[in-house]
Amino acid sequence: MDQHKELKEYSEECGIEYSTSVWDLASAKEITSLQPKFIKIPSACNNHYKMLAYLCDNFNSEIQVPLGMTSRGEEENLIRFFEDTGRNRDLVIYSCTFGYPVPFENVCLMEIKRLIGIYGSTVKEVRFSGHHLGIAIDIAAYTLGASIIERHRPRCLVRAGGN
Repeated sequence: MDQHKELKEYSEECGIEYSTSVWDLASAKEITSLQPKFIKIPSACNNHYKMLAYLCDNFNSEIQVPLGMTSRGEEENLIRFFEDTGRNRDLVIYSCTFGYPVPFENVCLMEIKRLIGIYGSTVKEVRFSGHHLGIAIDIAAYTLGASIIERHRPRCLVRAGGN
């Protein structure tokens, strides 16, 4: 926690918004105490309802949830959960295909339009979280309606000889 406090203070001095992802209930409680502008839930934890309930009850800012690794049924349950808690207008969802890196043909960009069509009037925003190489997909995501593009830098293996 001391390191998070120090990082938040330093970020604010530099004019950068501090936030982090929380992976469990203990970290959700700790980070909530710092009152960042938003908290992000990793795809691997977007069905951790005990943690989500804690955030809905105790964190009054934006909650960001990527939908990578999530079935349509799980997605519907997640949105319904936020509606039932009255926090859906603070919910930002990300169209996200899980993998590092995601090959171009598996990015599923049309998910952005599907999510906007189904949840655009229910949640605060629909964004895109990219785990791909290059920048062409980012431009396409923006033109399809993603309000913000978040990028993960996939690790790339470089073989001897530059291959």
